[in-house]
Amino acid sequence: MRLLFMCLAVIGAAVSLTLGSAYALLSLIFWEPDSADQWSLAYLLAIPQMAKNFPLWGTCDEARYSYRFQDGLSPEAFWFVYPSRLSKTDLSAAFNAHAGKISCSPMSQSRSGLSDGAAETVAACRTPEHEITVRAAAPTNSAKACAKVSITFVARSL
Repeated sequence: MRLLFMCLAVIGAAVSLTLGSAYALLSLIFWEPDSADQWSLAYLLAIPQMAKNFPLWGTCDEARYSYRFQDGLSPEAFWFVYPSRLSKTDLSAAFNAHAGKISCSPMSQSRSGLSDGAAETVAACRTPEHEITVRAAAPTNSAKACAKVSITFVARSL
């Protein structure tokens, strides 16, 4: 009888360990980090390399990174947001110079379709894999104040 209880305890522990491991693995596979900084585990494990390697222009503070898997008809997307000292014109020029280096062909800003009242699309381009859009808000206080910049990568349908 004692042997039976020991066997059941071992089997129960093995089942619990297996289910716990499966849950942890599935949680990591479907993990969508939101507002991760570059020193976080979310940044290291889930943010695509393209976003990590993308330059930040005129930063006032650290960038925050987010990621969303493809869901139904919504494509995969990842983005980062950071405050910048650059004007919208300077930001657009910096982005367009970088776009040439990564073989990103310009898109019309109206085609990018990302505008939300607070931020304006200042540049957009298309690679074979992604549409990349840069949006910037107006600085809140003075000309030297930092403005919120968002750079979004949306996967293209093949």
